[in-house]
Amino acid sequence: MKALARTYSSVFSNRRELLDASLEQSRKRRCLHVAEEMESSQLLFKPPLWRQRRELIKQFLYQQQPNAVLDLGCGEGALLSFLVPTSDFPLTRIVGVEPNPSRIGIAAERCQPLKMDFQYLRENPLKVELYQESLENINESLIGIDAIVCTEVIEHLYPSMLLQFPGVTLGIYHPRIMIVSTPNAEFNVNFPNLKYGTTESVFRHSDHKFEWTRNEFEKWCTSIAQRYGYSVIFSGVGTLNNDHSHGYCTQMAVFTAIQWAPPSSAHVHRVYEPFAYFEYPYFQDQVGSDEEILQEVLGEVSYVCPISVALPYQIDFEMFWRCLRIRQLCKTKTRLFEVFLSSDKFRVESEEKVLVLEDPRPVLCDTEPNVEMEVVYGGLESYEEKASYDWNVSWKLGDIIDHDTWSVNEISEISW
Repeated sequence: MKALARTYSSVFSNRRELLDASLEQSRKRRCLHVAEEMESSQLLFKPPLWRQRRELIKQFLYQQQPNAVLDLGCGEGALLSFLVPTSDFPLTRIVGVEPNPSRIGIAAERCQPLKMDFQYLRENPLKVELYQESLENINESLIGIDAIVCTEVIEHLYPSMLLQFPGVTLGIYHPRIMIVSTPNAEFNVNFPNLKYGTTESVFRHSDHKFEWTRNEFEKWCTSIAQRYGYSVIFSGVGTLNNDHSHGYCTQMAVFTAIQWAPPSSAHVHRVYEPFAYFEYPYFQDQVGSDEEILQEVLGEVSYVCPISVALPYQIDFEMFWRCLRIRQLCKTKTRLFEVFLSSDKFRVESEEKVLVLEDPRPVLCDTEPNVEMEVVYGGLESYEEKASYDWNVSWKLGDIIDHDTWSVNEISEISW
């Protein structure tokens, strides 16, 4: 029994090492974001608007399960680096396009594989391509890409470029889904220094060419959606005290192709050389056997279940899927479900919940001190801490700055 307990102790010691390493990875990512997100003023939105925006975009992408995403006007790669570690949908290609040379350089820093990526291999391949180009430079290799995201970009376009935007994105590239966000001008009434509604009103950023009201944005989106065969829905993020009278601070449109088929390339456009290109290492072994997967699953149960637990014990299915090793062996969630269904140690309650019917940990006799099992769980007393490895081991966004960026009475360009 002691030998078996020592085995468990070794397993959890390794997980602690993984957690420490993942926190180091987050720190490296964080230092790249601080310059963008740091602001000393008081909180206005919580969670911060940038975080709400990225989470909502991720939710919409999750619904469509794209394998390739283009961030048009990617800036310094904040959204790209947020998408790199995701395992919620099968991304194998992430593309960023940005005309500014210094910003695309920072994006390359954020998106390049870290040492951790070579040590803890992702379950599927991923290619990251960055292009230092502007909208009018149509890239043949982007035609038919699954999804396009364009956040806080269109308000920076000159009128001539804005006219080209729908034809290039929905027309030529023709994705299954496109997400566009832009400031809501009506919300500016909440910022006194913008003097919204007066002859002295100013935009949120000096480079903005316009800021649309909700009606203006919806009218433009509906028009281009009809022109290119898309449906469109509207959403947004950012409210004050849950007051929707002026809409969201950031308004968002989601275009979905009504009848989509990958467009055939006419080879009339240029294929541009990327500014930076990365191929992430990944776990290339075949899908694991039931026994291999079950062994990892039972190890995960031992890791997260309380020591004295009443059975059956309910666990979220996503908790298992967050484990990198399980994803490597399964490749897909369907494969993991198959293992649960074939095992007498678990019962699948729903797509979200699994019941543990048997405690996989060794039972030590009463005459044997339980010292080594205490070592196993030493320093990992809470469920959150025990599970944190799987949340963090490939999480590259990091907790950048957990406070907001501007006050009601003061707004600066860095805030946006």
